[in-house]
Amino acid sequence: MDVQKWYLRTSKLALALAIIRSKPADKSSREYTEHLAMLLSEEESKWRSKVEVLEAEVMQLRQKLLVGRLCSGSLKSGNLSSQLEAQEPKSSESTLTSMEDSGCDLSNEQRTESSDLSQHFVESCTPTHFPPLPLVKRPCAVLQNALSSHMQFLQYLLELKNLTESGNLKRDLTHFEKDSSTVSDSVFQLLDGLITFYRNPKLPFSRFWTEAVGTLASLISDCNLSSHILKKCSKKLEEFEKTLLHAILGNNHINRFQVQRYVSQSLVTLGSCRLLRKSIISLLLSEVNGFADDLGAINQ
Repeated sequence: MDVQKWYLRTSKLALALAIIRSKPADKSSREYTEHLAMLLSEEESKWRSKVEVLEAEVMQLRQKLLVGRLCSGSLKSGNLSSQLEAQEPKSSESTLTSMEDSGCDLSNEQRTESSDLSQHFVESCTPTHFPPLPLVKRPCAVLQNALSSHMQFLQYLLELKNLTESGNLKRDLTHFEKDSSTVSDSVFQLLDGLITFYRNPKLPFSRFWTEAVGTLASLISDCNLSSHILKKCSKKLEEFEKTLLHAILGNNHINRFQVQRYVSQSLVTLGSCRLLRKSIISLLLSEVNGFADDLGAINQ
């Protein structure tokens, strides 16, 4: 018998004996085991929540530290802060309109949901502001709020890099290579949030999400940043592409004009990125071929 298996069986036996000996008189061994498992699950859930909060705080500190290191040499001259303020990422400006319906094949249930979806859409279209660094703690109860700090950091990084490469700011960014994991981790979490959003058809659409996709496309289009991002996020990017295409092909609310505009804009933005264009077209053709095969099978 393998040593590891022997230790595992011995541990299970010891745990079973401990439960039998310590169980209350009014409970069977099975009931007491289920009770202990429930307590352990609750405790594990609490610790998992604490870990997620701590991980978010650590990520924000890493982002703040990286930006601080990149800016440290230039803030002394006073040139960087003024130029970044002049080119600070603008907030989302959205027109508050009711959800227009294209009239294409809505069920009665979907029609009754139109007014509710319209209200959610209006609430989601309030401008999203990106306050200047340093980064601050943000409530993570809403997905949009949880992602805004990552968007702020990545947009700020892009502005800083653009200023550097345009010659307006003389700053050596060679040590950025050592901190590339901060950028790739931020992109990974941004992708996670986008995937969660586009998988839920009930979530309202707003310009915030197209801006998030635009930030993602800009990062991947950058010849220096893309290499670091693709090393860690290639599979997550492919998952997001599939999720976005599924949102277009399988969303029951896609006939509402506002939803069409935001989703199609996200797809066009991703397609404008040279590194993603081929995979998106390949996935899209695959979905179309699959749909054609299904129609052919139904026709037969």
